[in-house]
Amino acid sequence: MAKMQDEMKALQLCQSKVRAKKLPMEVVDAEYQWDRRKLTFYFVAEKRIDFRELVRELFRLYKTRIWMASLQGVGGFEQ
Repeated sequence: MAKMQDEMKALQLCQSKVRAKKLPMEVVDAEYQWDRRKLTFYFVAEKRIDFRELVRELFRLYKTRIWMASLQGVGGFEQ
């Protein structure tokens, strides 16, 4: 399925950008909204991160709304 492949590619690209920028976060998933008007990246991080530059870069590449969703406190990720 093309949507799933695109999500995997987006996830890998976002992870490499996070590493390049040395942001203290781990991007664990990417998901397109059904109409592809929004691309959500799910991440785990110890503290608040300023990822505005990352979001701007991703927007330039994907030309769609970029949403960063923290998994902390939602699924019991916190220790």
